[in-house]
Amino acid sequence: MAGISCPPGLMILHRRIFVLVLPLLACLLALVSLPATAQPEEADKLKAVFVYNFAQYVKWPESMPDTPEFQLCLTGTSRVIEALQRLQGETLNQRQIRVRSLHLGDDPSGCRLLFIGESELPRLEFLLETIDALPVLTVSDLPGFAASGGMIGFFWEGSKIRFEINHQAANAAGLALSSRLLKLARLVGEQP
Repeated sequence: MAGISCPPGLMILHRRIFVLVLPLLACLLALVSLPATAQPEEADKLKAVFVYNFAQYVKWPESMPDTPEFQLCLTGTSRVIEALQRLQGETLNQRQIRVRSLHLGDDPSGCRLLFIGESELPRLEFLLETIDALPVLTVSDLPGFAASGGMIGFFWEGSKIRFEINHQAANAAGLALSSRLLKLARLVGEQP
């Protein structure tokens, strides 16, 4: 008995819709409540999914070198960073993800996204000044991160993981954030 087949053009359309809708669906699902008994590791993995999806809704300046890899840079320590390290070799916007650890004195150029771990709180101001003129999306789960000059910061609202965006900081770095992403966020700082 022959199976039901779908015309190739329809299959391609279904794939395109799936690829376009899946990241947005993941962000929306992430906004739902986590059970009160959720393990911290689950929340950290969810934040890593958010970070991956954030990058899909950002446009970097044309002046940035066109390379076959997406440098996801990490500094400090946190369980979110451990989850983000698992993205090594995955594909994002047709680029292979290269996870790179940054240490004091390392050159951050080439990074497209920098996740700042909780251990970096004492150096936060210095880190943000170091990359101030670079087109690097900064993300962290440090309290008040976006209000302190970072671009995207996680926060808890009851039992929900939410995020806030400092649109002015992103614009100053030459990054264009999608209106879809902005609609899901709480905006902080002066708005452009």
